[in-house]
Amino acid sequence: LGSTASYPTLRLRQPFCAPPYDPARAASRLADFRREQTEWGWTKWRVQEASGRTVGRGGFGLGDDGQHRELGYLLAPEVWGQGLATELARALTDWHFAHPDPCLLPNCDDSFESSERSEKQKGRGCGGGRISGAFPDVRESEQPRMSPDLLAFAHVENGASRRVLEKVGFTPTGEGHWQGQPHAFYLFPAD
Repeated sequence: LGSTASYPTLRLRQPFCAPPYDPARAASRLADFRREQTEWGWTKWRVQEASGRTVGRGGFGLGDDGQHRELGYLLAPEVWGQGLATELARALTDWHFAHPDPCLLPNCDDSFESSERSEKQKGRGCGGGRISGAFPDVRESEQPRMSPDLLAFAHVENGASRRVLEKVGFTPTGEGHWQGQPHAFYLFPAD
């Protein structure tokens, strides 16, 4: 992850739920991404062209329930319509299923310490499929377990993103509001 200066100004078709970040907020979000990568082994990553130019970001956040990874991406308008969103969503989905939380592997329990689990994963506080810090007021042993399923959502009027999600295998599960805006919610089950 680079400095905040390397991120382009992104214009959106649909109004986004929050205004653009000022430099201090951008630096704070970048620090959050670095912390997530260190603690969880995944976050939102920079998307760049072969030339190295940054054209957006994509990756995962923690779903509101604290039990699912949630796929998300944001791309610069000049790369829309080139299939990049589909390529990115497919790559992220493949990565998700190729990198399950180590405590969700078969025959795993809270004491799982096999060689399949890296030192980084052992130290990140997964606690049997739990994400450290996801529920700060709940004891670690009572925190919900991570699900192997993958979630995503898109603004209800963003037909392009909805088509991308469905093209890569997500199934619509319903509509609702997120940050005051109507969104369609999706699930890509592990089975």
